[in-house]
Amino acid sequence: MAFGEISKMTMWVGGIGLVWNLIGGAAFVNQMMMDTSALPDAQRVFYETMPLWAKTAFFIAVSMGVVGCIALLTGQGWARIAFAASLLGIVVQNVHAFALGNGLETFGASAVAMPVLVFAIAAYLLYYANSLV
Repeated sequence: MAFGEISKMTMWVGGIGLVWNLIGGAAFVNQMMMDTSALPDAQRVFYETMPLWAKTAFFIAVSMGVVGCIALLTGQGWARIAFAASLLGIVVQNVHAFALGNGLETFGASAVAMPVLVFAIAAYLLYYANSLV
């Protein structure tokens, strides 16, 4: 199977990936519009001091994930580029969250599970798209 040919597996991977990334887009919008006044102080400070580059990385991660899934579903070879950009956005976003922004101290060890899952799914989407070449 190559790009341009859409298998049932590609439809499933692309469809589930698209839903996953649309949920990520909703999470992005929610985080950008969140009223932080009700949050505990440490969490409020974390979100209010998040730099623009970290917010941009989050946006790139979800938007390129959506674009990559649409490209995958339409048999476009450049889906790989979109998924690579998405994965890079995830890495940059998590550099802020866990290396620079004290996310581990702010949210606790349980906050690591979701970023690991997000990274794993994005890495799989990139792997899958690369396997079609």
